[in-house]
Amino acid sequence: MQNHFRMEVPPLRRIVQERDVRDAIQSMLKSVFSHLGVNGRKANGLIRECLRLAGESKTEMEYENRAHALLEEAGLVASIQEKLRERSALIHAQIREHLSEGKTLDVGCGDGRVGALLSRDGHDVHLADVYAHPQVQTHGLPFSRFRQGEALPFRDQEFDNAVVLTVFHHAENPEHALREVHRVLRPGGRVAVIESVYGVEGDELTRDQRKAARAFVDLLPKQQRWANVFFDHFYNRVLHYSASPNGKVNVPFNFNTPAEWNRLFKAHGFDVEKTIHLGVDQPTVPEYHTLHVLQRRE
Repeated sequence: MQNHFRMEVPPLRRIVQERDVRDAIQSMLKSVFSHLGVNGRKANGLIRECLRLAGESKTEMEYENRAHALLEEAGLVASIQEKLRERSALIHAQIREHLSEGKTLDVGCGDGRVGALLSRDGHDVHLADVYAHPQVQTHGLPFSRFRQGEALPFRDQEFDNAVVLTVFHHAENPEHALREVHRVLRPGGRVAVIESVYGVEGDELTRDQRKAARAFVDLLPKQQRWANVFFDHFYNRVLHYSASPNGKVNVPFNFNTPAEWNRLFKAHGFDVEKTIHLGVDQPTVPEYHTLHVLQRRE
């Protein structure tokens, strides 16, 4: 399997067979389970089982079913919703200062919590996604649904801001998605993009951030991308499990380096104002994130 950028996406069983990657995943899973309230022998046992299932399951669906059942039996699934509120508050704090006043589009809004927080700041927020999360209607904000590869259902230059939060790597064609964000944004409009990246050494991080990211940044670039594949799948398909094919989050694993994302942003009509390394900042999603603050060219 190849992603949009023609990079190999290995199966999970191959990822966990590579010793250095497996060791890093094991270390990072300890942080995930600790954040969800499980430590010690119980956590170690769950990690061993998750890795065993990833290595032995014949299909991704088999792994998802078995791993989710394992975590549900351990009582982890019930704590995820509370931790998602914490994640939304963190992301809101990271992006709020980079947006201007006005009409704001949250593309790939998920449960809509970040958009709701921006609305409380005074933004006129519109939510949009390729599926309707069960929570998205609870915020009282307008919501539009569209399909993968379709045009966004908005007029040209309709918005003053757009937020695209760990979304582009989920798009089948990230460049089409980027062109659509450009189309619906007014000239001079601002975009806050958070992406999961690889090819980083962590030099831009604080001491505490680098400590949290050590297991990841010590990997080679290809190994970092493989670790991202594992955790993107684990978060979106195991922790956020759906038995229905229509309810599964799209995971084409379209990861890039920070420099390559910036090249694409510039090629599609944006100026890059800032690139901020956030590190492994989200405990339930231990991928290395960067925040890209963009402005649509006049």
